[in-house]
Amino acid sequence: MPRHLRAGWRLLRLLVQWAGVNFHNPICQGLYRFTNPVLMPLRRWIKAWRRIDLAAALATLGILWVKAALVRKSGDDSEGGY
Repeated sequence: MPRHLRAGWRLLRLLVQWAGVNFHNPICQGLYRFTNPVLMPLRRWIKAWRRIDLAAALATLGILWVKAALVRKSGDDSEGGY
């Protein structure tokens, strides 16, 4: 699965937690099962602040930052041949 979709799932999880959606919902349970392998290790070091899951926020921002850096780098390589 492409990284931007994984980042979208983590962002969706962050929004679901922030909105206070019932986690007994099967869709929310699937979302948690899909995102837990990345977020649970991060939560050992990054605690939630008020109602914001900082682990999910930082994981999403990190993935989007790496994606932007890779896209920028690949664009630089294609233009360097002139």
